[in-house]
Amino acid sequence: MLDCTIVSPLEQIDLASANAVYVTASNGQIGILPGHAPLVCGLAPESILRVAFTDSERHFRLGANAFLRLQNDRIVVLSAEYREISAT
Repeated sequence: MLDCTIVSPLEQIDLASANAVYVTASNGQIGILPGHAPLVCGLAPESILRVAFTDSERHFRLGANAFLRLQNDRIVVLSAEYREISAT
């Protein structure tokens, strides 16, 4: 399982026990599953972060200049702002 945390200057949300995380990096789409190699990357402006659980997904629109760091199945997304959006 993956633990994902989204951090902005105003708030933080912790999403534990995710099965997968999908996002658009500055150089293309990436999917992260448990056991993925360590990773640090910039994210595309206005990227959608999809966090998949066993029976649902949560989607977040990230602001510009967002970054993702992955180490030991722990994901931290830094973004100046983010908001949850409905899954489509």
